[in-house]
Amino acid sequence: MLCEVGPMAPDTVRVMYRNIDGVHVFTSEDVRGLYVAGRDLRQTYQEVADALRDLIKYQGFDASYDPVLSADEFVRFIEGAD
Repeated sequence: MLCEVGPMAPDTVRVMYRNIDGVHVFTSEDVRGLYVAGRDLRQTYQEVADALRDLIKYQGFDASYDPVLSADEFVRFIEGAD
C-alpha cells in the first residue's frame, strides 16, 4: 500500500465521517490511506489521531494531530444529528 502526503506533512488534516450500516468510518482526502472503521463510535474516533500519526511517520515525517472535538463532544454531536 502506498500512502502519499506530499513533500511535507500537512499542518491540518480534514477527516470525513460516515456511518455505513452501523460501521463508523473515518477517511481523509488530505492523507491518502487513512481508513479507520469500527462499530464503537467513541473508540473508533479516538483511533484516528494515532492512525494519522502512523501514516505520516510511514512517509518519514514526525507529526501529531489533535482532534478539534473531544470524543465525548463528537459522540454527542453525531447522536444529536440522528
